[in-house]
Amino acid sequence: MAPRTAAKSKPFGPPVFMSIPHYTRRAFLVKGKVLPNFGFGLYWSSSRYYVGISAPKLLENTIGSDGSVTTSREFRHYFLMAGYVIDLSEDMKFKPSAMLRAVEGAPLSLDVNASFLLRERVWFGAMYRYGNGFGLQGQYQV
Repeated sequence: MAPRTAAKSKPFGPPVFMSIPHYTRRAFLVKGKVLPNFGFGLYWSSSRYYVGISAPKLLENTIGSDGSVTTSREFRHYFLMAGYVIDLSEDMKFKPSAMLRAVEGAPLSLDVNASFLLRERVWFGAMYRYGNGFGLQGQYQV
């Protein structure tokens, strides 16, 4: 069992932070380290559809390292997204959309969404992340 430090109030974190073992806690602290980054993306839309591609963090920074072991590192992510609006009736629209995410060393991730817009005020729909999760969504525009 790993030793734990006593819960103390220090200027750099709440008491719960202090209950994490000291060798693990180092991975959460980036002391005086500048981690520059930049991204790139293209987005094209019309009243009926949108398509986008992006890479939000192009530099792969090493966040935590003690000289011999890297504890945390940023990996480059690539996103491809698209959506389309279909008029089902005068009062209802259907908007299917998808987003594909690629990360080196990880399986592709695909999100599929299906939303309905009722009378330009109420959104409702569902989403599914392939092999991972699902959810429901709703929105009312005031």
